[in-house]
Amino acid sequence: MRSAAGYSNWSGRRGVPKLARWSTRRKRIDGAALVVARVPAANVEAMREMGDLLREKSVALSCLGAVFDDRPNFLVMVTKD
Repeated sequence: MRSAAGYSNWSGRRGVPKLARWSTRRKRIDGAALVVARVPAANVEAMREMGDLLREKSVALSCLGAVFDDRPNFLVMVTKD
């Protein structure tokens, strides 16, 4: 499990996060995949890793949000394409 990244409580088999739920929310805008989701991250590093995993799934733009330390946090990642 990837407990160090802050999301072991929702990891799937073999420690792989359950990204299918977000991939089904994928929208296409002018051919580019977009995912916007609230995620169960415990810290910014976990959000970055989630964004990297979505990018590996051919998501061109991801906007992730989470609440930790009683504050809302957002992470936006965009591919070079």
